[in-house]
Amino acid sequence: MKNASDTAVTNTFMILLLWAGLSLGGNLIAAPAKFQVEVVSLDDLLRIGRAQFAWLGVAEILFAIVFIGMCLIKKAYLSWTSIAALLILFLQQVGLQPLLQARTDLILADQPAPSSHLHLIFIATEIAKFFFLVWAAISLLRLSTLAKAP
Repeated sequence: MKNASDTAVTNTFMILLLWAGLSLGGNLIAAPAKFQVEVVSLDDLLRIGRAQFAWLGVAEILFAIVFIGMCLIKKAYLSWTSIAALLILFLQQVGLQPLLQARTDLILADQPAPSSHLHLIFIATEIAKFFFLVWAAISLLRLSTLAKAP
């Protein structure tokens, strides 16, 4: 039978991996895949992307809140990798997303949008966040296993 500590580690591990899966599936696979559809206009794709990133952002923030809450309740250690993932999420939501939204607004309003590397920066931060989340989950499991070793 599992004790409360084992359950907390398992739940935290699952939250980190679910968050990583959301990041991979929603932001790194589905987002670029929709632009492969030739029968949908660019304006529609941008509107779909706006809704997609808004909802993914809400879901990621909820995962982050649950993760932080679980760490606080169990007085668990926040690894530097999980802190890095949280900081990247903050950077994306507060720094990059508003700039990308403004660029989308210009394109949808048929205004010239200046050339930008923001999408490449977002992709790089998303890849880094994904790896930090997976690394944090593996580290958590490893530390838990080491703590049980005789």
